[in-house]
Amino acid sequence: MEAGIERVEEAMARVRELLADGTYPCAVVGVSQDGNTKVCCLDATGNEDQSLCNRPFLLASITKPIVSAAVAVLVAEGKLAYDTRLAEFFPAMRGTASEGVEVGDIFTHTTGFCTGVEIIDPKQFTPETYYRSVLERGPSYAHREAMAYSTMTYHFVNAFVPMLTGVSLPDLLAQRVFGPLGMTGTSFYPPADTRMPVRNLDVSFPGRSVEEYCRSELSGAGLWSTVDDLLAFGRAHLTPGELLSEETITATTTVRHAVPMLNQVVKSARTFGWNKQPRFPGQPEAAFGHGGATGTLLSVDPSSDLVFVLLTNHWACPSDLAASALARLYT
Repeated sequence: MEAGIERVEEAMARVRELLADGTYPCAVVGVSQDGNTKVCCLDATGNEDQSLCNRPFLLASITKPIVSAAVAVLVAEGKLAYDTRLAEFFPAMRGTASEGVEVGDIFTHTTGFCTGVEIIDPKQFTPETYYRSVLERGPSYAHREAMAYSTMTYHFVNAFVPMLTGVSLPDLLAQRVFGPLGMTGTSFYPPADTRMPVRNLDVSFPGRSVEEYCRSELSGAGLWSTVDDLLAFGRAHLTPGELLSEETITATTTVRHAVPMLNQVVKSARTFGWNKQPRFPGQPEAAFGHGGATGTLLSVDPSSDLVFVLLTNHWACPSDLAASALARLYT
């Protein structure tokens, strides 16, 4: 199948359906292909609202490939390897069942630890020390025996980045990813008067505030970003040398540890940061992407030189719905 930016209105027809039935509070869609870019920003009624185009949306798990790209930069510089054992940084893991867990296992979700999204209580942990909570709970399955999607295991990254670089993860992202790509609207701390509100966030995290969510610096679910920034990040994976070398792009978009998903027969198709599991029938094998719990989706298809972004703001909204819009770009 091939994708075409000229079919963007067909994708937007699906987005309008999701706005009309109340699934999406609003939607921003960006498509980039062969030097052309189209962006469409719709309010709850399906009408154009250009003010949405520059506002940061909570990406949720699209944060993962962005953080993974920062780690890929460190790997390319020889400061780290994907097969480096976490026990080298965290002595508490030595002599335990998790001693063999490697850096790469964080990104393929094969660490043995299984965690959802949690807001960090600052009275107990900082973003850099939250990994201790993960270790205290212990593994749920044997390392690399299965794949179990896990978000808070990314906080191992918050902890080891300062050990390796002397700067925090937010600073590393700003210096090595956001700066080079001009991603000025991406951060863990967007201005309160510009960030998009998130429907149902208070339902999933009762008694907790958006500010607390931001302060948690969730390296697996905490970044906010704009459509232009995500298009730039996606295109960097189609343009070797802009952020990552061709060798590094290949390394980070190749399926690793294709083990069965926990308690399932279907095998994982995770890379060091991305997901290559087909989201719709006929999805090109070269395509990779990531969704988020706010209904967001970023997809990159090298075979069609295509980047697709959908931003919305409904917590616990399946990103597969965004994929149903993406699918309409293909014939």
